[in-house]
Amino acid sequence: MPTTVYLVRHGTTDYNVACRWQGVIDAPLNALGEKQGALLTDYFKAIPIDVGATSPLIRARKTLTYVLAGQDHDVPVEVVPGLREIDFGIVEGRRMQEVNVFFPAFAAAAKNAPGRLQSPGGESGAQVYRRVRNAVLSIVRRHLGKTIAIASHGFAIQTWLNYAAGVPAEAMREWVLANVAVSKFTFDEDLNVTVDYVGDAHHLVPALQYSFDWEDLTKMRPLMITGNGGAKDARARAFCRDREVLSRDAAADPLRREESLALLERAGARYRRLLNTKAAAYRAAGLKTRIAGLSLRALASAMTAAPSLVKTPMLVWPDHLIAGFHADDWQREFAELTG
Repeated sequence: MPTTVYLVRHGTTDYNVACRWQGVIDAPLNALGEKQGALLTDYFKAIPIDVGATSPLIRARKTLTYVLAGQDHDVPVEVVPGLREIDFGIVEGRRMQEVNVFFPAFAAAAKNAPGRLQSPGGESGAQVYRRVRNAVLSIVRRHLGKTIAIASHGFAIQTWLNYAAGVPAEAMREWVLANVAVSKFTFDEDLNVTVDYVGDAHHLVPALQYSFDWEDLTKMRPLMITGNGGAKDARARAFCRDREVLSRDAAADPLRREESLALLERAGARYRRLLNTKAAAYRAAGLKTRIAGLSLRALASAMTAAPSLVKTPMLVWPDHLIAGFHADDWQREFAELTG
C-alpha cells in the first residue's frame, strides 16, 4: 500500500514581508499568515490525514494546526527537529539586500548554487539537504501505508524537492515556493518516491498572496553606513537621497563582528582607515599603540563592542569601500558604476 505525503510551507511572517533572512528565528505567523493558514483547512478538509509532522518552529507548528483543523478525527502530531529551517548563522534577521553587500559569496550561492551555500556561522545547504532527506524518509518509514501532512520551511522544502527530483546536494538548484504552497509525494514500500505535484497554491486567493521580486532583492546596491551623527553623516545622507543606496545607522544597529571583519578584510592594507581615531573608545583601548599587534578578528570584536570606533560615513560595495565622505570620490564611484 503506498504512503502519501503532503508537504506544506508555513504561512507568511513579518520576516518574509520585510525580506529578511529568517532561518531558525522563531517568528510567528503574522495576520496574513494566519489568513493563509485558514485556507489550508479547506484545502485538506476532504483529504483524510493519518499523521501530522512539523518542524519545531512555531510558524510551521501553527500552519500544521490549520492543515488538520478540518479533520473529523484527532490526528497524532510529531515534532521533528530535522524538519526545521536552515540555520543562517550571522545573517539571520538581516535584510537580504544588506547581506548582498557584506557577504556576496553567500548571496550568490543562495540564488545560483544552494548546494554550495555556507551560512557564516550557520549550516551549509548540503547539511540541510541530508538532514531534511533523513527526516522525511524516517517519518515515512514509521508510517508506511498512511497519509501524512508535513509542515516545514522554504529552504528545507527546497532541499527535499531536489532530492525527490534526483538532484544531489552539491548540484541543488533554487526552488522557491509560495507560503502555504502544497506539494504531494507518493512512496512505495522501498521508499522510492514519486512526485505527484509541486507548489500547488490554487487555494491562495489574490488578496492573500504574498510575493517579492527576487531579481530586485538580489540586485547589488551599495550600502551607506552612518552612525556618529556628525555633519559628514548628514552630507552623505543628502548625497545618497536620490540614489539607489541602502543605509544603516551603526549607532542604532551596531555591526556584528563578522560584518566588521568583512569590512576590514575588504579594506586590505588600508584597514586602519575604518577606525574613528577621535573616538573616546579608541583612546581608552590604547589602540594607537596596540593596533599593530591586533588581528583583524580582534579588531572586529572591538568595533562591535564599541560602535563609535567605526569611522562613518562609509560607502560599501561587495568588493570595495570608501571610508569617510568626500563628495568628489563618491560622485566618481557612482559615475563609474552607471557610466
